[in-house]
Amino acid sequence: MNNDYKKFNTVLDQARHSISVEFKKRKRKKVLANKINCILRKMRIEGMQNSGPERRAVRDACDEEIYERAKIAWTSIQKAHKAFGSHITDTLEKDLKQEVNLYIEKIVEYVSGVMAKRLRLKEQNENHTYLDETKSEVKKEYGAEIDLYIASLEHDELQEKTGQGETESKEQFWNKNDIEYMTNSEAITTFTDSKMKLPALTKLLNSPNNTIRFMRKGQRCRVHIGDFREYAQKHYVSDALANEIADEVLANREALKEKMRRNKKRTGK
Repeated sequence: MNNDYKKFNTVLDQARHSISVEFKKRKRKKVLANKINCILRKMRIEGMQNSGPERRAVRDACDEEIYERAKIAWTSIQKAHKAFGSHITDTLEKDLKQEVNLYIEKIVEYVSGVMAKRLRLKEQNENHTYLDETKSEVKKEYGAEIDLYIASLEHDELQEKTGQGETESKEQFWNKNDIEYMTNSEAITTFTDSKMKLPALTKLLNSPNNTIRFMRKGQRCRVHIGDFREYAQKHYVSDALANEIADEVLANREALKEKMRRNKKRTGK
């Protein structure tokens, strides 16, 4: 068992303990059950028992409980990771999402059980489908939260490197959606007609004389298209067809950037 694995297990152990304590508090106080009972009592008094508004109110209460418990789970994991730490490995993002999604599954199962005890049996299938939709939305939301968290860790790590007096690096923090970058293999194929080899590019990027901006995450690496083409034009001779292909790639990227700028201007985002 390597050290990173041990550290991550320590993170999970601490987080699971904190989550268990918080969930038991909510269960002991019957937070969700009391909310549903209040809704049912109010609707009965108002003569709206078994009505659409009653079902919507109950579902809203269940949604709130799912989101609140998911927040508790992710916040506890995040705090434990910051406190005990572990290196940014290739699997950290996947491992965090797997742990959070496991809790979301359990949360929805719990909420479904509480709701089923207080609503008619004939409504259970409908409610189960509704909670599945909520579950999917929550997973998507916290998946995005984890992506942002990983990006912030990588940015902090990069800042720490450059702040320690090391040779100025061209490394940028990871953003897989940045259209100004492409994978190393794509860049080599497009701009050197595969004359350059991956090990040579890796060595170049690690060199103190490197002029190409790049971003790295584990074994994955992407280079800045403009920087790499400028380098390739100086060091690799390409035929007319290769140059035509490279020009087309750059034109397509510029067209996409322009489209994104217009969309941003139109939507104001």
